[in-house]
Amino acid sequence: GSGKAGVRYEAVQGTLVFEPGDLVKTINVPIIDSDTWNTTLEFKVRLHTPLGCELGRYLYLSRVKVIDNDCFPTNRFAKEIEQFGAANLLANGV
Repeated sequence: GSGKAGVRYEAVQGTLVFEPGDLVKTINVPIIDSDTWNTTLEFKVRLHTPLGCELGRYLYLSRVKVIDNDCFPTNRFAKEIEQFGAANLLANGV
């Protein structure tokens, strides 16, 4: 993916334990925020070494995309975009 651990997000690792009846688990990946706009961040989460279960043919790998919350190309008009909406800037003299 386009993301680099330590630059755009913090690398995490650990063990997921699914108890009987558990269907979903959450993995928290801290995003390193900046005040500038960045392209969409993409990375993969890979599960391996299952114990007492099978991951399935394609279920061991998941692609994650994070859309930047900053305005393109800068945050210069972020307040105005939030106030008026991007389509209404000219009509409001911005």
